[in-house]
Amino acid sequence: MITFALEHHADAKSWLKAAQKAVAAGIEPDRVEWQVGSQGASLFSASPQDPDRLRGNRSVRFSTALTRLVRQAICHNDPKRLSLLYRLAWRLHHGENGLLQNTVDADVHAVSRMAQATRRDAHKMKAFVRFRAMDNRLISWFEPEHQIVDAVAPFFRNRFANEHWTIFTPSRSATWDRQSLHCAPTGDHVVRPQEDELELYWKKYYASIFNPARLKVPMMRQEMPKKYWKNLPEAELIPELIAGAEKRARSMVKDAVTAPAKKGRTRYVRQTPRAEPSASPLSQLSQQVQACRRCPLWQPATQAVPGEGNPDAAIVILGDQPGDVEDLRGRPFAGPAGDVLRSAMQQSGMAVGSVYMTNSVKHFRFESRGKRRMHKNPSRQHIDACRHWLEHELALVRPELVVTLGRSALFSLTGTTDTLGEIRGSVIRSNSFSVLPTWHPAAILRAPDGERMGSELVSDLQRALTFVRQGLEKDSGAQRSLNP
Repeated sequence: MITFALEHHADAKSWLKAAQKAVAAGIEPDRVEWQVGSQGASLFSASPQDPDRLRGNRSVRFSTALTRLVRQAICHNDPKRLSLLYRLAWRLHHGENGLLQNTVDADVHAVSRMAQATRRDAHKMKAFVRFRAMDNRLISWFEPEHQIVDAVAPFFRNRFANEHWTIFTPSRSATWDRQSLHCAPTGDHVVRPQEDELELYWKKYYASIFNPARLKVPMMRQEMPKKYWKNLPEAELIPELIAGAEKRARSMVKDAVTAPAKKGRTRYVRQTPRAEPSASPLSQLSQQVQACRRCPLWQPATQAVPGEGNPDAAIVILGDQPGDVEDLRGRPFAGPAGDVLRSAMQQSGMAVGSVYMTNSVKHFRFESRGKRRMHKNPSRQHIDACRHWLEHELALVRPELVVTLGRSALFSLTGTTDTLGEIRGSVIRSNSFSVLPTWHPAAILRAPDGERMGSELVSDLQRALTFVRQGLEKDSGAQRSLNP
């Protein structure tokens, strides 16, 4: 009997190395025993074999399909997985070339079920890990069904690259210190996270995206099993949201204002009055924007959506384009993304009435899907056509700082195509005004890690306030204010 030792339960790298050497050396499956760490070795088994000491006729390379299957199935808790995987590798090497496509084969079926279970478990971990701030780092507690921590940890490293975090599970933990990723047994040093200041924000965000019209309770419980609820801050809202779903859905139908604007038929009536000739320069500019025909977007849209807010604002909030609700109401940031933005502004200490809000593109670009109008990013043509109006707005407001939301807004001002994640939160200085790029609230609503992006939006708005305050304090003659 030949014994091979793995460092930990899901040590796919060591398993692949040992299995390739064993197959090349002609060691049959019934002569191979697998041991994890110091556990699992039988009383009479030999000391673990070093794979590098095995000699075979030639080297063996496993297929990409088998390697992928190994990396997934090895995370399963079934103690037979290692022997099953080696038997598959042995059979593939000895002439059964189409084995993995034979789904009725007992070995293939068993290993495929294991891989499917760990993929689903990994999906749940990515969806239901919730970080809380503790001791100058982010902490999370999660209870997976299988040993998936090592496999899933790189996902969180990429998602939260700028944070110091640790994910604890009952058997293993992963830590990212902004430089390197470490996975190790949990041991006795586990830290169970407590409620923090971000909980209220996350609950408000979850309640805002909860759609009662699409609620299917059995499906919801299937996708979000109750066993995960104890570690989810939003879980305490779920019973109340379910109980009130029917009433909210009826209210949504009654108060609905959205429907696709149909070309050649009566358009929606604007909900904001036209400016009188004697109105302010910004109001007169809004009139001119309504008559804009610089690009084709005016044809399917209900109306143009000019900016609004404090005409003497030191800070301008710049989005990419109006959404469905904004197109119907004629006001910027009037929909769900606007709710997220105003919540972040409130948390950051930025008064809504102190800023001027507008978009790079003034008409709603969308594509119709049945009765719904789905947001479609503006093209460079649309951004270039609307730059005329944006420049006029900024010339009238004369801000100290423009906070750009999303890549399109940033591109419209700077022409940069840099990845937003690389420059977010940094101040780009210029002669007339400075620019601070950050996430768009609509992206926060769609992203799986919206909680993190939302907290970053709050910190970026706080940074914007600090930057402007410092600038106003240096300029003693400035007649600007951060108050509404």
